[in-house]
Amino acid sequence: MEKIKNIIVNILKNAAVLLLYACFLFIEIKFYGHISLPIQLLAIALLIVFTYFVASPLWMKSFPRKRNFAIRLMLGIILVLSYAWDFLRTQHSAHVFSVEIFIVPIILVLLFFSLKESIIVLLSCVAISAINVLSRLSAIHIDAVFSGVLEVGICTLLIFIMNRALKVRSRLINKQNIFVENSRALMIGIDRTGKVDLCNPAMCRLLRMKQDEVLEHFFWEVGAKVSGEAVDQIFQLLAGRKKTEQLELQFPDGQGASTFLADTYPVEDDGLVSGIIVVLNDITDRKIAEKKLYELSVTDDLTKLANRRHFERRLDEEIIRSNRYGRPLSLMLIDLDHFKDINDTYGHPFGDLVLSTIAKQLESHVRDTDVVARWGGEEFAVLMPETELQEAEKIGIRLLKTVRETSIPVPEERGEPITMTFSAGVATQSSDIVKEQIIESVDTALYKSKNNGRNQVTLSL
Repeated sequence: MEKIKNIIVNILKNAAVLLLYACFLFIEIKFYGHISLPIQLLAIALLIVFTYFVASPLWMKSFPRKRNFAIRLMLGIILVLSYAWDFLRTQHSAHVFSVEIFIVPIILVLLFFSLKESIIVLLSCVAISAINVLSRLSAIHIDAVFSGVLEVGICTLLIFIMNRALKVRSRLINKQNIFVENSRALMIGIDRTGKVDLCNPAMCRLLRMKQDEVLEHFFWEVGAKVSGEAVDQIFQLLAGRKKTEQLELQFPDGQGASTFLADTYPVEDDGLVSGIIVVLNDITDRKIAEKKLYELSVTDDLTKLANRRHFERRLDEEIIRSNRYGRPLSLMLIDLDHFKDINDTYGHPFGDLVLSTIAKQLESHVRDTDVVARWGGEEFAVLMPETELQEAEKIGIRLLKTVRETSIPVPEERGEPITMTFSAGVATQSSDIVKEQIIESVDTALYKSKNNGRNQVTLSL
């Protein structure tokens, strides 16, 4: 319904614009010679302003696929109005002083199209001005001579201004080209027809193509010549199939995989999208740094196991899952026996070696789904999802056997290698699990192991 309403509104607006032009034309023909020159010139000037600021945007919005035609139609109308201005001024030049307004279409052509087309319009205006000057010189009117000189002077000044503007624009484009060509970012862009009009050397290296094999070719033709999921995603961004403006892409290279952040920038012209630019920035180093920071936040520095904060977060997640599906969840706490004596006898550096050695043994002898963490000091925790109490007991006994059989060499001249044992408590719950309760249960079982002589695994029943 809203779409139909917009169509009707656009039709009415265009009809009103055409009616205004028709009224102007009718009045000019019907009452020519009966309206004073200043009023006619004012009407022409107002119609030129109306054409540029009202009619032209309306046409380009109503017919987006005919944008060039709408612009040329606007320029044609303004050019005709400029000739009408000149004709009226010529007819009354003996009494009323005015200047040419061919500057308006010249500037508009320069803005919308190329310098070549602007010069063609400019030369035509100069030629008409010269004819007017010659015709007036035959009548030897001083104001005609002055007006002609002023016309030629204005055109000459316009050429000078255009030349200066083009030089400034050329310098700016050169600077932009230097930036684009030497940028580490990968850049590719297309115009509104889908042809690639921007592809810097960095992007060419990724595509493994030369610039002349990419530029002025339709992007889908270029995409058909390359392969790879990441490259396909770039061309999907160009095609507008991906609405996300930022996308992380993985590009395999000789040293692993590089990560890029892709940003899309629509190029707008008079409110209409006339192209798209995709810029890829290498964020591999940043991702590596973020990964290291994450690992530091969840890992114990000494043992390289999960730290207590991360372990408790995983415990919370597994408790929620177990309560939702009614599945068993087991928890084990391990305390190394007589670890204080190790520190007192061999020193803290050797104690650190013992902790890291035991940590490796524990982590290498649990299942992939289990989580081993350093709980604190010489204590370790093992989280065992989907595990009944009896199975958790078997895992605990297996870990105890592994630790008993692990030989740890002591510092030189301090004796024979040592072995360690631990005391452990195990608790299992399968419904209505409360974090504090299961931790309290397993802690109680751990202290029972210690009180019963250590070197054993005790279950919380």
